[in-house]
Amino acid sequence: MTQVTARLIDGRCVLRLEGHAEGSSAVCNMISGLVCTLAGWMANHPEECRVLRCEVSADRPGYALLEAEGGRDTEQAFAFVLLGLMQLERQHPKLIRVEEINFFPEK
Repeated sequence: MTQVTARLIDGRCVLRLEGHAEGSSAVCNMISGLVCTLAGWMANHPEECRVLRCEVSADRPGYALLEAEGGRDTEQAFAFVLLGLMQLERQHPKLIRVEEINFFPEK
């Protein structure tokens, strides 16, 4: 199972993933695609996003840690990817678990 933790605290966005969606290469690929898209956005938008950490590596399969700050655009980029991960959790609750803290306070 992939464990996802997402936090938005004082303008700092953190997304941490650990583990594999074992039994479904499709779900694993979708998770990887979402995370790599966010990492790419962070790298390509330095004017909107100050990267604090970006750990996505083939050397540590099943692990990623993305951390950044930069205001509304950065928060929205993280929230967009988080929504995708939450949708995967709804469709495949045995393969991915998402814990979200402060991204969507109206929940």
